[in-house]
Amino acid sequence: MISRAPGDDASFVIDPAAHVRPGRRLRRCGPALSLFAAAAAGAALGRFGRTPPVLWFVGAAATAGCATLTAFWSRRRVEFAVCALAATALLLAGWTALRVATPTPLERRLADLPDGAVVMVEGVVEDRPAAFVAQGVFAPFSRAHRQPQWRFALRTRRVGSPGAASARERTRGKLWVWSAQQPAVEPGQRVRVVGAWRTLRPPTNPGEADRRLYARERGFAGELRVEDASTITHISAAGSGAPGAVHRLVWRVRTRAARALDALTNPIADPQTRALARALLLGERTAALAPLQEAGQATGLAHILAISGLHMAAIAWLAAAALRLFRDWGRLELLLVGAVVLLYAAALPLRA
Repeated sequence: MISRAPGDDASFVIDPAAHVRPGRRLRRCGPALSLFAAAAAGAALGRFGRTPPVLWFVGAAATAGCATLTAFWSRRRVEFAVCALAATALLLAGWTALRVATPTPLERRLADLPDGAVVMVEGVVEDRPAAFVAQGVFAPFSRAHRQPQWRFALRTRRVGSPGAASARERTRGKLWVWSAQQPAVEPGQRVRVVGAWRTLRPPTNPGEADRRLYARERGFAGELRVEDASTITHISAAGSGAPGAVHRLVWRVRTRAARALDALTNPIADPQTRALARALLLGERTAALAPLQEAGQATGLAHILAISGLHMAAIAWLAAAALRLFRDWGRLELLLVGAVVLLYAAALPLRA
């Protein structure tokens, strides 16, 4: 690009950086695109592969060592790039396999039990019990429509048969405990629960979310249902340890944040607005949020805010990188990227 120098009509300035060939732009964006592709390939391998996570991590460590040796001794950029990308892909594969494709010890321990089998577990309460009331068109057919169901998360420490005095077998994992009555438990307390075991069921229709992936990623093995809250007993304070204290501290912080949010939202008359604020800022869902959730699912807004937000950000980034390979589009680049995102949204149904 040739431009006139300021203050001098007879001189011109040549800016070689104003025009860059597509090949150079490709080389500039190449490392970022390659890293993104390696991470995506690794996540796909870990999600759909059958290889144990430890093998992925061993391979990642070996390739990372090769990349280090190549960087310090041979200093060959191509070999270093290949080893680094392979290490990234293997590391993401191991992490994905560990979080999504690998069952927890508690899940393996209870895998052979049929649904409805009575078990006894001991663990630490992770959150305060929340009430769930079924709403919507199919609410009359739900058990939660007749009476509220209370649920809290339990980080298990031991599991055993209900006839024993205490659970003896050590295990690790999480359970959702459902009760027809409000249980008197607080976060951080160590409790013993006797209830009916139930595995997480697959979705019953193609449009329903798969709870098993959500639960596996967060370490939940299944659900435990109790009809009477008296089957949830507290263990003596001598049995409580550091994990309980940590959970109590975390819950105190969350409680103070909730009180501060309530003080700000109490002047708002609409209960759905207050429920939406708690869901967005604290991650807490209440019965008042159900109509908004159904409306968000019907319009596709819930899908955009939850999962598709990351997908659309990746699509926008890739579209911008591809456009910059050819030329500098200026303000037109924003419109072109927006058109690509709209085409993506039109091609895929945005429903949660």
